[in-house]
Amino acid sequence: MSSGGVPDGARALRFDTQALTAPLPSPGEDGLLGGAGRCASLLVAVRAMFVSAVLVLGVGVLALLFVLVVQSMAGGSGLSWSSVVIAAVMVLPLAMSRFGRIRGSRRAAEAAMYRLEGFAAANRLGIRHREDDPDEGATVFGLGKRRRATAVVTGSEPRPFRSADYAFDTWIGRYRMPHALTYLRVGVAAELPRASLVAVHAPGAPAWRPPLGQEPIEIGGGFDEHVGAWCAPADADRVRRMLTPSVRSGLAAAAPDVDVETVGRHVYFLSRGALPRWTTPFWRWTEDLLAVAARIEDAAAAQPDPSPSGVLRSTDAERAETRAHLFTRPAVGRPFAIGCLLPLVFGAVASLLTATWR
Repeated sequence: MSSGGVPDGARALRFDTQALTAPLPSPGEDGLLGGAGRCASLLVAVRAMFVSAVLVLGVGVLALLFVLVVQSMAGGSGLSWSSVVIAAVMVLPLAMSRFGRIRGSRRAAEAAMYRLEGFAAANRLGIRHREDDPDEGATVFGLGKRRRATAVVTGSEPRPFRSADYAFDTWIGRYRMPHALTYLRVGVAAELPRASLVAVHAPGAPAWRPPLGQEPIEIGGGFDEHVGAWCAPADADRVRRMLTPSVRSGLAAAAPDVDVETVGRHVYFLSRGALPRWTTPFWRWTEDLLAVAARIEDAAAAQPDPSPSGVLRSTDAERAETRAHLFTRPAVGRPFAIGCLLPLVFGAVASLLTATWR
């Protein structure tokens, strides 16, 4: 991990990312990560199995209702063996697709953790596979149940930071709503006002809302068109002083697609979904987020001279490429459309033909 030749606490960070692109070795009997990694990837597979089973069951019920409606329109008189068979055939492609991916997702999770472990070792960072109910101050960490951080990477230079994937569940009646995000927590030397900076044009919806007692405030300079700033009325002036032109330009350049929350001596960058943290673009982006946190620290401490660690390492072109890699969602595409339409067409035709079968 390179950080230049300036004193500690004021150094621009550069991660060694070679381990993220090196070829993977052949897995041993316990896989790439040994027993601990095998257990971690098994947890991923079990969770994927549960989610897939719930999805397939739900779609199966909808398919059966669809068949019954079509059959009743054609003169059918209720549930029959043909209704169940047609619904099962309709949902079969989805079941094969979902359960077929589970083995691949387990291997992918193990490979990702293997790369992160190599990356952490090369940069002298700490890493843990999982941490339940992480002790964090941002609002999102107090929501829901089954709260867990995974692939937790921690470092101390140029400022203490922690990068992890985070998941939790909320419930609407009997229905479980899983949430997943990636976050970066950066420690700073200055005490910060509590504020929530919600990206206006970021893809997806945030899993959290500004806490009670916070109200929207106007910052000006075009900032409000892209970021909604929230804080307690008593902190409004401190938040405006913290959001200097340097901080605003850093947020616009490096963090337009994530939400930010400042709490005590920490800055939290919160994505709206899990990001590929085992890739080089993610850690180049993390370098820029650490620089933005340095600017926030300088502004809160009213430093007359900017810290060298507040300099963004990437160019505009590199940041655009990184955003495309991390935040652009793939198009749905023809296979998905065909996979939905063909079962519906089959179900409609088969239901009409078998409406009077008993």
